[in-house]
Amino acid sequence: MQFFDSIEELHKVCFWYRLNLIALIYKKNNEMFLFYPRHLESKLIKTFDQTKVILTVGARQVGKSTLLKHLYPEFQTIVFDPIHDEYNVRENPDLFLKSLSFPVIFDEIQFYPEFLSSLKRFVDQRNEMGQCLLTGSQNFSMLRSVSESMAGRISILNLYPMTFLEKYQIDKPLWIEAYLNRGDLISTIQSVNVDDVYALMWRGGMPGLIGKKDDFVETYFSSYVQTYIERDVRMLLDIKNISDFSKFIRLLAMNSGQEINMAHLGREIGVANSTAIEWRNVLKQSLLLNEIEPFHGNTIKRLSKKSKGYMMDTGLLCYLSMINSPSMLSKHPKAGAVFENFVINMLQVYMNAMMPKVQMYHWRSSLQQEVDLVLEYDGWLYPIEIKLKTKIDSRDVEGIESFRSTYQHQNVHHGIIIYAGDICRYVSDNVIAVPWNSILN
Repeated sequence: MQFFDSIEELHKVCFWYRLNLIALIYKKNNEMFLFYPRHLESKLIKTFDQTKVILTVGARQVGKSTLLKHLYPEFQTIVFDPIHDEYNVRENPDLFLKSLSFPVIFDEIQFYPEFLSSLKRFVDQRNEMGQCLLTGSQNFSMLRSVSESMAGRISILNLYPMTFLEKYQIDKPLWIEAYLNRGDLISTIQSVNVDDVYALMWRGGMPGLIGKKDDFVETYFSSYVQTYIERDVRMLLDIKNISDFSKFIRLLAMNSGQEINMAHLGREIGVANSTAIEWRNVLKQSLLLNEIEPFHGNTIKRLSKKSKGYMMDTGLLCYLSMINSPSMLSKHPKAGAVFENFVINMLQVYMNAMMPKVQMYHWRSSLQQEVDLVLEYDGWLYPIEIKLKTKIDSRDVEGIESFRSTYQHQNVHHGIIIYAGDICRYVSDNVIAVPWNSILN
């Protein structure tokens, strides 16, 4: 969310960042501000009309509260605090619920997981859908409480950092929709002109950085990491040496796009394997770490059993990897891994908003042949490779061809190589090169 003192300042920022004024403009307390519509909006609205309660979860500062307040401005919002019980919820939650006018938004519900049992009793007394919306950041303990208290009454939706489509207010669909529907990509997609891919990867998709200068990025992520460690993690884990946990996060970031070997990571920082697994689970379930499970399928070949890890935001990834500028990223040996992380995040955010859900896997054979991403949707498999290259040749299709050969008796659609070029074209009979910034025309 970015605030402005005047409409002139708003237009100046929109011009500078090439923003489309499709973005919604509001006036509140004599201040003008922009709201950036999110991919999840349509799915959230449809789901809320068909369920009693929605829980929107996501990492800190990805825009959960802003999204709900935008979609339902008439709803009362109750913000829970970990220290001050302003509404006396802990003392008498049932009385508190009776005092409210529903529907209502309960923000930061992770601080009051015990409140969910009272909320369950309350919503059970009514048959109507769309009774309340919840948000939460630390979904590890909260989801356990939800599963125990609200089963059958709640839908859980994830909100992630922004994609380039959201940041630039591009109102056309990503090419992935046509691909999953097995449509013609060559004649139906085009690449759009946005910032240099290195600049986009380096800044990432956190809403709080929109409109900020590059020299603020390091300060933003430094505060983000410190707050996460000092506030959230300390509340959940008995970590005796915070510096070890900080090293662990950085190590995961620097190994982005690789298979996760917890024993190796534990040895690197001198902690037990069980401790490393616990820390990994905290990062994963707080949506700071994304894992892509291995694809096995119906094959007798011995395949990888390890997941691959990706940071939820490439801006955070670059900060943790001490990559200090887009220029430095463009020359960095990990640039390809950051690009892979960037593309997978983009696809995950977009497909997360689709119905039905798309399953994501990676694939590696015993002969080390691999495919970065395998999508499973509507009974079909879709192999995708990701290359930080401007030109694609026949050598780049070997992993996809190997996958197609291995699963020749299954429904495998033609493969895609997402790359840094600007032309969509066939690389082989079964593989199409698609620019990362392509949309449906």
